[in-house]
Amino acid sequence: MAKAVLVTYLIAYFITLSFAYKQECAVGPEYWCKSFETAQDCGALHHCTDTVWRYDEKHTKIDSSTTCEWCQKILENTHKGIQHLANNEDLIKSSLLNGCKLFPLQSVSSKCTHTVENYGTPVASLMKHKRYATLCHLMSICSDEPVTEPPSTEKPIILGQNRCTWGPSYWCSSLSNSRECSSIDHCSNKIWSQQSIEKKPNDNICQYCEFTIQKLRNIIDDEKTEVCS
Repeated sequence: MAKAVLVTYLIAYFITLSFAYKQECAVGPEYWCKSFETAQDCGALHHCTDTVWRYDEKHTKIDSSTTCEWCQKILENTHKGIQHLANNEDLIKSSLLNGCKLFPLQSVSSKCTHTVENYGTPVASLMKHKRYATLCHLMSICSDEPVTEPPSTEKPIILGQNRCTWGPSYWCSSLSNSRECSSIDHCSNKIWSQQSIEKKPNDNICQYCEFTIQKLRNIIDDEKTEVCS
């Protein structure tokens, strides 16, 4: 009797499970891992990220269009700027959202933003393993076939011509660069505040700078205290 109840329960469980996902999910990983959307629909995001996309090599040299190359370069430069904080998923997501704004086409920028906002965890994991081409493919920015772009009368965009597309490694290398790329808040809150700088011995200029800044901070704190009192 107990065995019959258990068998009935298992049958009911697997029937329920089969109806919980799309019928196409029965095809397996070949279907699940086509995109972030299909992986999520089939409950296979974790599987596709860790066992398929993480080791993907087939998209590395397929699409040579300017947009696809731009996508990979933006992801690569963004990762270079935050490698020392690579375990911080929120930082990776925040940096990538800033990187998405660098695409010259709004449609591409929107795809990038949508993917990062909705699939932050797998995106962060693939970034850590430098799967830039795979990510651009999953964002539907790179295609599965070689792309020959039609001739254009417009002045071509030279990849990397705009230094702000180089990512946080450029934005946060100096205060002037962060102003140039409108990234002062990002660099202050996400990068500089978590950096540890090795001080050189007998660096009087650096010591004087720190002393001056500390004095200014004390003055500001005193003024705040006076206002509050």
